[in-house]
Amino acid sequence: MKRIWFFLTFLLNYFHGLSQDIYIDCIDIEQAGDCYSAIEINPINKLLFNCSPEGFGSQLEIKNNSPKSIFFFEEEHNTIWLKFKCPYDALMSFDIIPIDTTYDFDFLLFKNEENDFCKNLNYSSIKPIRTNISRNNLKNKSITGLNINAKKEYISSGVQPIYSKALKVNKSENYFLVIDNVYGGESGFALQFNYYKEKNIRGNIIDKNTNKPVYSHIKIESANSGEQIAESQSDSITGKFNLKYMGVINEDYYLITESENYFFSETLIKSISKNDTISSNHEIKVPKLKKNENLKLHNLNFHGDSYEYLPTAIPSLNRLLSLMQNNSTLKILIEGHTNGCPGGVEYSQILSEKRAKTIKDFLINNGVNKQRLVSKGYNCSKMLYPEMETNSEWEKMMNRRVEILVLDF
Repeated sequence: MKRIWFFLTFLLNYFHGLSQDIYIDCIDIEQAGDCYSAIEINPINKLLFNCSPEGFGSQLEIKNNSPKSIFFFEEEHNTIWLKFKCPYDALMSFDIIPIDTTYDFDFLLFKNEENDFCKNLNYSSIKPIRTNISRNNLKNKSITGLNINAKKEYISSGVQPIYSKALKVNKSENYFLVIDNVYGGESGFALQFNYYKEKNIRGNIIDKNTNKPVYSHIKIESANSGEQIAESQSDSITGKFNLKYMGVINEDYYLITESENYFFSETLIKSISKNDTISSNHEIKVPKLKKNENLKLHNLNFHGDSYEYLPTAIPSLNRLLSLMQNNSTLKILIEGHTNGCPGGVEYSQILSEKRAKTIKDFLINNGVNKQRLVSKGYNCSKMLYPEMETNSEWEKMMNRRVEILVLDF
C-alpha cells in the first residue's frame, strides 16, 4: 500500500491531467536489464515506470571500472536499458525523477552509431556521450538528468552537480540510455524529455492611448509552470526590445511587461513547433493606471465549477500584489466571471462572486488594505468566448477568470 500511495502522490504532483503519459509495467522493466533487451521508447511522451529495476539482467555490460571514472559506473547494480530515436533537431534534456527521493539513480547515455551496438559495447571502447554518476541530492528530490543550464558533459561519483549538460541532437539519431538504481528498491520513477530551440522575441512597448514609447522590464515565463525563463528591458527612448530565450518545443510562454504607473501586460507566445521560425515581432500596448481603466489577466484562471485558481495563476497574482504594494493610492474592483451558466444564472452568480472574493482575500492576506479592494461577480454575462458548444478547452479556461478595473488612482 505504501508503494501505491507514493506512486499516486507522484502522479498528482508531477503529471496531473496529462493524457500522453506512457506506463511501463514491472514485467517489461525486469526483462530490460541488458542492452540486447532494451525497451524502445518514444522520447516525446512522459514515461512512468511502475517499479524500479532489480539486478542487471543476464550479463554485465558495464563492469570493472574505476570508482572515480567519469564515463562509467563501477559496475551495473540495478539497471534498465532503453533505446530511442530523436524526433527533432534540437537541444535535448531529460529528467529522471524517483518516487522515493532516497533512491540514487545514475545514468549513461550512448549515441548508437554502429550496426551491432550491444555486441561492440562488450568488445570495444565505446564511450557514452553523457553521464551522471553523482550521489543523490535529497534537497533536489534526487532528480538527475540533462539540463540546458548544466556545464559538464560527464559527472563522476560523489557530491557533484545533479545535472549533466544538455545535448544537441538531430532528428532520427539513435541513442541508448542505461539507468542504474544504485542501492535498489521497489518504487518506480519517471522519465521526462524536453527539446529546446532558441527563440528571438522583438518588438516595442507603447502607451495604449497615446502610442508613445514606454520603458519596461520584460520577462519570459513558462505558461505551464510560471517559471521565469529570461528577462530584459525595453529601450528607454524608443520602447523597443529584443530578447532571446531557449523555448521548449510544443510549450507556450508568456511575455510579461512591467512599467512604472502602468498595468503589467501578459502576452501569450504560442508554442514553438519543430518547424517554427526562430523569431517573432510584437507591438504591446500597455494601459496606464487611471480611473476606469480595465486589465484582463490572461493567467488568472480557475478550475471548472470551482473558485480555486489554477497553479499557473500564481505569477499573475504575485504581479497584482506587487502592483498594489507599489501604488499605495490604487483602488480596484475585482470582477469575477464564469464559463457559461450551466447550473443557472443564480448558481453562476454565486460562483463568480466567490472567484472575485478569492483574489480579494489573497491580497488582504498579503497586507493590502481591504478598503482599497472591492469584489463583484458577473456570472456568465461577460464571457470572452460566448460560443459554448464550439469553445476549445483553452477558451473555456479563459472564460473562468477575473478582471481588474481601476476605481481610483
